[in-house]
Amino acid sequence: MELVKDKDWRIFHRYLTDDEMSMIENSESPAECFFEVWTIREAFAKKEGLGLKILDRDFLVDYDRHEIGYDGRRLYFKSFDHDAGDKYKISVCSEYDVSKASIHILSPEEWDKLWSGLAIPDK
Repeated sequence: MELVKDKDWRIFHRYLTDDEMSMIENSESPAECFFEVWTIREAFAKKEGLGLKILDRDFLVDYDRHEIGYDGRRLYFKSFDHDAGDKYKISVCSEYDVSKASIHILSPEEWDKLWSGLAIPDK
């Protein structure tokens, strides 16, 4: 999840493909497009458990099909927009089809209820 903000995304050129750079540059909103691409890549890196080191590895992102080809496998991703006064991009990645996935932003009351039901051990 990333806050969409003005950022010189061109400095990330070494992590993005030429097609991704072109897609961002030609977008109606380059900042939003950059953060969507970036959160998809982050979700993939976190799913694989390799952190940002995975960005140097070969993988193919098919933005039309919402698929990532990596290491002979096919992974799936989905991105979401969330506007809470500020705009956020949120992406998930899984080996399972996530096309029907949705997000729910918890209200403060829901957070309180969730946390009150957790058993947190004393230290």
